[in-house]
Amino acid sequence: MAQLPFSLPRWRAQRDRGRVSFLHQRVCEDLADRLDLVNRDFPRALFLGAPQAMIDAVEAHPKLAAKIGALTFADLSQAFLPQGGVICTPEAFPFAHESFD
Repeated sequence: MAQLPFSLPRWRAQRDRGRVSFLHQRVCEDLADRLDLVNRDFPRALFLGAPQAMIDAVEAHPKLAAKIGALTFADLSQAFLPQGGVICTPEAFPFAHESFD
């Protein structure tokens, strides 16, 4: 049997994202609180392996939008990426070392 480029639990989570969106909002609030303590901005950030609901929550959170500049999204599967995201694997990571904050 061929191995899928994504896991079945992740696929189900993507499908059922409306039922767990409160968790994504909570993660964004926690992340915003932590970044609020850091006295600098993050001009380039990599969002690796996030479901679309989490991406939507990050982009909609005002504190995070103020701290984070350009977001690059990467995942193992196109099914989990927004338009313009990068498909990558741990063996072929297409980003230069230390190119993100």
